[in-house]
Amino acid sequence: MTGSSRARRTLSRSGRVALATALLAGTLALLPLAAASGTPSAAHPFASYDTGRVSVVLPSAHPSVELVQDADSSINALLSATEVVELAPSDGTYTIVASAAPTLATSFNGSRPAGALSPWALSLAAALPVRTSSGSLWNTSAPAGEHEANGGFGIAELRVDFAPGATTNDGASLQVGWSVSNWPLTNASDLLGVVFTLTAASSSALQACEAASTLASPPCQGAALTPGQVRWNSGTMGVEADGASGVIASLGWSPGATSAAAGPAVSGERLDPSGGVDVVVANPSGTSESAGVVAFSLSAPIRLPSPSAVVGSGPVYVVAASIAAGGVLGGLALYRERDERLRREL
Repeated sequence: MTGSSRARRTLSRSGRVALATALLAGTLALLPLAAASGTPSAAHPFASYDTGRVSVVLPSAHPSVELVQDADSSINALLSATEVVELAPSDGTYTIVASAAPTLATSFNGSRPAGALSPWALSLAAALPVRTSSGSLWNTSAPAGEHEANGGFGIAELRVDFAPGATTNDGASLQVGWSVSNWPLTNASDLLGVVFTLTAASSSALQACEAASTLASPPCQGAALTPGQVRWNSGTMGVEADGASGVIASLGWSPGATSAAAGPAVSGERLDPSGGVDVVVANPSGTSESAGVVAFSLSAPIRLPSPSAVVGSGPVYVVAASIAAGGVLGGLALYRERDERLRREL
């Protein structure tokens, strides 16, 4: 046998091995794969990351963050820091003394929070003009931030930190820390805090939770919020948005839900007339500074395939596995034949 003839036969056998390998690869490509992560609803986010089941999206350089379920993008919730407020106690309720609106800042400066340990973390900070205000914090007919505000009398800084929280079989959470500094305090006995607005797609009920976990999981223990109702320091540890299929999202401020050692000194919540729920968390501010943490969570339970789905797909798996096994055995047979022929020719 000539060298060229031997080479042609060797190449022919190699081609058959390559063909068998290609068939095997194509067959394996037909096998079911894990679902890819869903696309966040914000087309061009300022910042984002994915927990594996939930996408965390900051749509712009402002303190608003959206959680989107990867498996179903229609399950989503948005949390926004809508106002910084100075509150004065008044007969079991609180009146507003001064306020600052994050929306008045053109944008916030982004940086990595000091001491952050997680691979992804973001801090947003901006200087905000402080304006004198009066009356009740919430007018029952007006959205958050729409109360009587007068002239400005100082500049304060709002910083909002975002860091990954716990991820469990029930969903994923985000730790949202806030701090206010250089506030031109009116009275040393007043409280300083932040108003957050939580909205959830397809939410049919909003609950005030007397016991809140780190994640939105089973429905919380508490009472439904009703229009026109403002709850102050009523033992509430969080709020929850529920839909037809159960919990959608939650916002908690108890030490069990956040990284803080203690909860806020004052908390209040009410239904926002424009939709969603408004929450204020505040602490004493004798030094013109105040800080706290809330936990923002979205339900994204791990759903195992039902037995009927597995049984129903059995023939597909059997056929695919049989083809794959045949491809492997065919490839091995061709390889052994080639190896035996080469030994004889040598």
